[in-house]
Amino acid sequence: MRVPCIIRWPGKVAAGETNDGLMATIDLLPTFAALAGAKVPDDRAIDGINQLEYILGNAKSARSNYLYNPGSASVQTNILTGNAIREGDWKLISPLTVGWFLEDAGTGDWELYNLKEDIGETKNLAAQYPERVERLKHLLQSSEAKFPKPKIPAK
Repeated sequence: MRVPCIIRWPGKVAAGETNDGLMATIDLLPTFAALAGAKVPDDRAIDGINQLEYILGNAKSARSNYLYNPGSASVQTNILTGNAIREGDWKLISPLTVGWFLEDAGTGDWELYNLKEDIGETKNLAAQYPERVERLKHLLQSSEAKFPKPKIPAK
């Protein structure tokens, strides 16, 4: 959830500038569609957000949070089930369960980290901030409900 992105666009994006706003690869479709003057498909759920004004430096990121889903809404369900959400400096990770071959899948508890103060995610702050855990948990679960679970064939 912390992968750098380098954008080079002479005359549009200032060289040498950095920022730490939220953006995801899923935002590229609506952003590139906006650049091309194309319409984003409306016959399916598109979870990306147009970030053109953010890239150009005219606005803050259009994304207030990012849902990370390593397994439960993907074909990886048989490997790992669990999700995470990032909002600003905070990241909440749901209890992870192991599937076919993973040996280490987290603590089995909800985990909350302040990425600004603990980039390595070494101090679980869930017990200290139960209200934040509940709010992010609700946001995570309501976001998950928007997208159908894939049909995965039985073993």
